[in-house]
Formats: sequence, structure tokens, C-alpha cells
Amino acid sequence: WCYTTDYPDVEWEECDVGEPKKCDASEPSLIASAQTRAPAQYAKLDGRTYAKCEGTYKRSDDLIQGKPIWDRIDPDSSRFIFFCSGKWRVTGSQWREGLLAENGGSCGSFISSDDGAAEWYAAMWGGAGAVAAAVAAPSDGLIPLK
Repeated sequence: WCYTTDYPDVEWEECDVGEPKKCDASEPSLIASAQTRAPAQYAKLDGRTYAKCEGTYKRSDDLIQGKPIWDRIDPDSSRFIFFCSGKWRVTGSQWREGLLAENGGSCGSFISSDDGAAEWYAAMWGGAGAVAAAVAAPSDGLIPLK
């Protein structure tokens, strides 16, 4: 397995990034930093989605199917992101408590990711008309993390 700098929280089983030495234990400092990097606390969904799901989201301590719920904080708090049945999903906050109590229930949502990346901001959202990225804290002006 290996990590990439583009998706440091994703553990890849197959690596085709050129020279094998870039993906093995010969660079333990790179692997160690990727393994210990803390997950983002804020992330942004940009684009033009159904039900206006775009905005900035903050990681919560609540979990659905073992993954954190993310609550939208900008432009308002009317949406949240959760993981259910192998995809990240966005729906209305009025259903948050019910989905939390049912561990995702039937996974109903306005939009969903194209894949089931380890973090929602690393997932592909093209089918929903969006892109996602981790961002710095709102007080820092929402600068994309690199």
C-alpha cells in the first residue's frame, strides 16, 4: 500500500506512480507524516448542486456508519454530510437526528458522492455537479489546504 500527497488520508492498495521506490518503505518519513496527519476539521463543497448543497462544512463528533457527520456552517446550517452504504451523502438538517438514530437508515439524500473515499472532501462529486476540498478554519478565510 502507499499514500499520495493528493489524498494523504487514503490508503491505496495498488500504486502506479512511476518508480516503485516512491511507494515503498524506502521513504518512511513520508509515510509516517501521511499516517499521522490529522483529518481536516473544515471542508468546502463547491459547484451547482441539486438542493443547493454547496457550502462550508465542519466535522462533528457524531458518527453514522463509523464516519463523522459534517454540519454545514456557511451559508447556513440547513445541510449535513454523512456516510452511508459506501458513499458520502448530503441532505437536510431536519433529518439529522433521525438518520443518526437509525445509523443512516435508508441513506436518503439530496446528492451523493461518486465514490466512498475515506473523507468526503477526498471523494469525487462530479455526478452531483460539485468538487470538494479541505479548507483552513473559517477565521483564516477558508484557504484550501495543500
